[in-house]
Amino acid sequence: MNDQVHGVGQTPPPAQPATDSATLQMLIQLLLAERQDALLEKQEKARTAKLRDDQRRINAQYSEAEKIKIQQMCTHKKGGKGLKSPKTDYAVYFHTFTDATSYIRCQICGMKWRNKDTDEQLFRRGKQVPNHTGIGWKKAWAMIQESTNTASASEVQINTQPIQADTTQLE
Repeated sequence: MNDQVHGVGQTPPPAQPATDSATLQMLIQLLLAERQDALLEKQEKARTAKLRDDQRRINAQYSEAEKIKIQQMCTHKKGGKGLKSPKTDYAVYFHTFTDATSYIRCQICGMKWRNKDTDEQLFRRGKQVPNHTGIGWKKAWAMIQESTNTASASEVQINTQPIQADTTQLE
């Protein structure tokens, strides 16, 4: 039956584009809804990222406060609760980096003293912060003198100069 209307082997004529305003309004509403969903999804991602960042900041502050509390209580001495030796032996060591900077570090609490540190102030990242241990570089150096630990250093390349070519043989 359908073959008789269009003829055998002929394709139907293309559909006419929708021009009535109701169809156009519906398409606009669908596009706007799609954009609104994308905007809401983007806002939700930004909100969750901010919440994660806030929680990371809270965790970091808590960890820093715990570390400071441990360092304040630390005696920086070896030995624990057993029999006490008559000689004090500190659990600190001196470390030198390849750029010739150095620090003194406690092996128990991880506290680091740098050569500009005083009993009142620590110098970190170009800023002064209160010294929570009350031990500056001089006292830390005195602890090094009473420690049986040896100094450590980062690996240093022995020959850092380029090899000079012998120019007398090239002439």
